[in-house]
Amino acid sequence: MDPKDPSSLETDICGRCGQLVTPKNNRCPRCGSPMTMRSRRWPILFGIAGVLALLFVIFLMVKVVENDEDDSPTTTEQTPQ
Repeated sequence: MDPKDPSSLETDICGRCGQLVTPKNNRCPRCGSPMTMRSRRWPILFGIAGVLALLFVIFLMVKVVENDEDDSPTTTEQTPQ
């Protein structure tokens, strides 16, 4: 791979063995598995799903903290009458 060639910096991951594969290759150099567009999209989809799941968990945590603050009893001093 030529470091000056910008297309060599873009790599895909083989869905079968995890080897990095350049987009020019139609097959994985390690296991020979065919590299289709579908197999090239899986790592991207997993990354997007992971980010969305993380955002959802953060959203839930914020809502729980807000609800906990709203439900907590307030301490007010009462003056004797």
